[in-house]
Amino acid sequence: MKIVIPENLELSEEQIDKLNNLGDVKIYIDNPKDSEEWLERVKGADIIGARKASVENNYQELRDVFISCPFVDIGWADEEILAKNNIKIKNSPGCNKESVSEWIIGMMINLFRELYKDIKTQDFNNDQNTTGLFNKKVCILGSGNIGSRVGKICEALEMKVSHFKRGDDLLAKTTSQDIVINCLGTNKSTENLLDKKFFNNLKKDSFFISVSSKKLLDLKAMFEAIDNEALKGVALDKSIIKSEDEPLYQEIKKRDKVILARIAARTDITLKTANDIMVKNIEEYLTKND
Repeated sequence: MKIVIPENLELSEEQIDKLNNLGDVKIYIDNPKDSEEWLERVKGADIIGARKASVENNYQELRDVFISCPFVDIGWADEEILAKNNIKIKNSPGCNKESVSEWIIGMMINLFRELYKDIKTQDFNNDQNTTGLFNKKVCILGSGNIGSRVGKICEALEMKVSHFKRGDDLLAKTTSQDIVINCLGTNKSTENLLDKKFFNNLKKDSFFISVSSKKLLDLKAMFEAIDNEALKGVALDKSIIKSEDEPLYQEIKKRDKVILARIAARTDITLKTANDIMVKNIEEYLTKND
């Protein structure tokens, strides 16, 4: 089978060696300039290893292929298109749990202690009291690899932890929380879940953190909650924005209470783990189809 890595995934020498031992392998060390070039690179491939943005933007054009993804979220893929075009997609579950949970805790401390204000203004005389995490109530939306790990860290900080799971009453779970953390994956049941009712239901002066797709969020309602001072602060993963030219980026820049921070999963740990799982997925696929 022909295996193609059509972009620079920053593979280690060990990972490259493993792939090369699997058969007819083409690994690109640069990134294609556009979708047309990406699709040209994978033409005739039986197996593809590629980043989320590339797969999400191009998978509908593919046929009869196995895609191994060094990332978690594949809930956006249309099941009907996958079946019609004979496309199989395998993700890398848990590959980013350490990195994303660290990011969430860092943002939580930033918001509660208002460290982002000190970093921005460098006001030496700012000695006002801020909010501590001890004994505060946190509801984590999701209890998968990331959500469960964040919950354990919050428990270690002696916070009162609860989780929203499928089948729970979202409004009842989140109404009195000091902070709500969104770790939910993208699928039909979660799209537009965090709507105006959700943001209007949050406790006044509470905080909100999201590392999920913007498909889950009513961003207009979120901005209204900030502008009306219902929400005290928000932290968002930068992956929700593809370009600084987007209107969403301009809306975020207007508001000091919104932190837009670099992509949560981008660490050395995630890079190695995700690529290891991607290679393992290919090995297992070849074994099953030998």
